[in-house]
Amino acid sequence: MKSNQVKKIVLNEEELLDLLREFFADISSPLMIGLRGALGAGKTTAVRLLAQILQSPDWVNSPSYILSQSYSTPHEFTLEHWDLYRLNGELPIELEQELEQSDCVFLVEWIDRFPALVERSDILVDLKIISEQAREVTISSDLELRRTSFNFSDDSFKDKSQSDK
Repeated sequence: MKSNQVKKIVLNEEELLDLLREFFADISSPLMIGLRGALGAGKTTAVRLLAQILQSPDWVNSPSYILSQSYSTPHEFTLEHWDLYRLNGELPIELEQELEQSDCVFLVEWIDRFPALVERSDILVDLKIISEQAREVTISSDLELRRTSFNFSDDSFKDKSQSDK
């Protein structure tokens, strides 16, 4: 389990975009962001929004059948979008080799199918379906993080609808 965590309920895609922008607008490579959640929870939507935040001009869709898709950005890194839904067992060698690239931010859907990748990830984004539109989003990391590049101590990100437990 990652040591720094924020949890927030978002009611629509615009709120998800705002939350992701607060945490991911100033990221740099190398970085691995794992996305977890049930089928239809919004993992590919989150990747599309992250690509938008990072100013990628590329069309984002799920690479379920090709496993990996690259997106350009105006930054000094590319986005590598992986969808591991169809994989069982070992990670294909071509994906293992991609991990050695230092000029990439990896966005990995279904990362939980590979526990070694979960351990290797820098940030995890968990999406839980609350209703047709609402999602509980948990962003967690072991990185030392600060606002607009991760401020987990900022009370403004605590879900006000939940009491302290």
